Amino acid sequence: MRRLRSLSAVAAAACFSQVVMALTEDNQLRVSEVASVLRLVSPDIQPQRLAADLLRDAPNTARSLLLNWADKVLVS
Repeated sequence: MRRLRSLSAVAAAACFSQVVMALTEDNQLRVSEVASVLRLVSPDIQPQRLAADLLRDAPNTARSLLLNWADKVLVS
């Protein structure tokens, strides 16, 4: 069960990373696209849980984003 949870966390982090990269394409925040995504997911979001999850996962998410960014920069 723990391995499944780890895979889910990895998949979620990868998905989150791809969404962030898409919404910040060309080093610009795509506000209209962010608003569209928020409208799609707003019925399923619980703000208190979201905030708690973001704070709990922030270090791992930041590390994942930075490693992903570094891989792209070092390849170029």
